[in-house]
Amino acid sequence: MTDSLPPFDLGEPGPMRERLVEAVLAGRKTATSSLRVYYDMDNAWLPRVGNRFSLVNSARDQLGTVETTRVDVLRLADVTDDVARAEGEGFGSAADWRAAHLAYWDQYREQVRTFLGDPGWTIGDGTEVVVEYFQLI
Repeated sequence: MTDSLPPFDLGEPGPMRERLVEAVLAGRKTATSSLRVYYDMDNAWLPRVGNRFSLVNSARDQLGTVETTRVDVLRLADVTDDVARAEGEGFGSAADWRAAHLAYWDQYREQVRTFLGDPGWTIGDGTEVVVEYFQLI
């Protein structure tokens, strides 16, 4: 692992991040998902296969290196049970995954609306989701 790698920030710092990092280290979590619009909001490139990141906890301790192995951009309606399982958070189905992610993403709704200039924007079946698969190396 090297200090020059960008951080692999999973979830929000605190209990959520610690739980997600532990799932990566245990080999249960091999994917993560974000709304496509978040990349635009951050003026960031989509992840690419071969990208490497430093897995960090809430204290920013470097715990390992992850490498992107696959990237899918899907409509929310097209997220499958396989994605739910790869996220390693105990989701029993894509429906469970969707409910949890909608609840999490909803906290950013107003920021997305402002960014898009669309006060009526909502997350729907056609909303694009970036699913990044990775491995701990």
